Amino acid sequence: MLCPPGRRVLPWAMLLLLLLGFHPLVTQAWCSEKDMYTLQLQIGDPNFSPTLEFALQKFNQQNKDQYAYKLVQVLSSETKKMSISTIYSMTLELGRTVCGKSEGDINDCPLQDSPEQNHVKFTCFFTISTKLWITKFSLLSKTCSEAFL
Repeated sequence: MLCPPGRRVLPWAMLLLLLLGFHPLVTQAWCSEKDMYTLQLQIGDPNFSPTLEFALQKFNQQNKDQYAYKLVQVLSSETKKMSISTIYSMTLELGRTVCGKSEGDINDCPLQDSPEQNHVKFTCFFTISTKLWITKFSLLSKTCSEAFL
């Protein structure tokens, strides 16, 4: 490696560059892979978010608990585009909030986290058919398992 006059490259720096193959160093992203996956879903498919909201609404309507549940994380998602509809299959982790179902918007409600509140989480698999040009959603299946933490 040639250096400008009056400058010298340290031997360990040259060795490091040779070992790295002159590739730039890669650093970790600020968020987890699951967070990045969820972000990619939301950015890549503008219809994912309303379908997710529909799944949460159906869960809260059908659940007998007095408390509302909200999304903790998207564990997986798959999309199949059919001729007249789109089918979304998604596995979601849902957590019990401190808000009741009748309190409206639960997005800002904190999750229950104290031992006396017996905080509960569900892992649910939803299959939803959408016809977004007429804003129609249909819940095809829902399977949930409960976990007390």
